Amino acid sequence: MNPLRLLISVSAFALMGAAATAGITASNTNVKAGANPHGEYIQFSIDHADSKKGLVHGGFSNFSQVSGKVDMKNLAASKAVFHVDIASIKTGIGKRDGHLKTGDFFNVAKWAKASITVDKVRKAKKGDVHKARVTLGIRDVKKSFDVDFKVVKAIKGGLLVEGTTSLNRRDYGVGAEPAKTGAAEKAAIKVRLAVINK
Repeated sequence: MNPLRLLISVSAFALMGAAATAGITASNTNVKAGANPHGEYIQFSIDHADSKKGLVHGGFSNFSQVSGKVDMKNLAASKAVFHVDIASIKTGIGKRDGHLKTGDFFNVAKWAKASITVDKVRKAKKGDVHKARVTLGIRDVKKSFDVDFKVVKAIKGGLLVEGTTSLNRRDYGVGAEPAKTGAAEKAAIKVRLAVINK
């Protein structure tokens, strides 16, 4: 993931045993009246275990920033925390979405939310690709990794950023091996998030 075109799109999500869908674009609906003024999204793509079946595309339609500090003069001191409603997963096939919510994958009855914490921002010495540490929590697992991101633009109270990365769903206990789930282990994640003082 070119990360923070994430950070968090958040981690090998998925699974998927049926046919691939065309390009789902799930955007943040957890804002006033369902508006999404900055075009935020958390998306993923994952291959089938049998790559001839093509990619499955999906995303999460409900996510929000729960806290944040953006210091434009000292980006290294910036930090933000997001929550993702796992039950808002959408892949274009309702039956598959329902299966992803079960204990076979995300188990939303027990772990309804994923968490994303972004901190330790390092501004690029040259160019516009910066780095940040992302700590992703899915189910009962938390893992930290570096993500590359770009600033799309300054917005009121903060920044709009984009990032991409790649995650292994099995690192978070999401689904069994590909032979049993029909889904590859690694997912590509892409995100656009508004990070604001909150």
